[in-house]
Amino acid sequence: MDDAELVARDGPDALTSDRRMRMQHLKRSVELNTTFEALKAAWELGQLGPVLSDFQHDRRWSHWQIAAWLGLLARDYKRLSQEPRPSGHSTQIQIVLSLLARRYGADDARLQEACAALWQG
Repeated sequence: MDDAELVARDGPDALTSDRRMRMQHLKRSVELNTTFEALKAAWELGQLGPVLSDFQHDRRWSHWQIAAWLGLLARDYKRLSQEPRPSGHSTQIQIVLSLLARRYGADDARLQEACAALWQG
């Protein structure tokens, strides 16, 4: 059914293609804003999540993809991202990341790669 038929049948409240597109755009905007607010809060709390998220977004991966790349289930990736963001000298950060990799069962070298911005930035 095309848009004209929908409007004729349902009146001004018809779900036309233009209206559907606007609704999808609004939904996506709300999702992005919610994600941004969550990342901002995590950054302010000093969590590891924003560092991992930057790495993930640079590669245009979903959270499922980065979790799999790290060798984690999505729920373990979420728990890892809520860990405190390590600080200090590069060696100290790398030791903490190795301990976190061991705790969650993540691939140590890949976690180091994903979090390299902590000591290179």
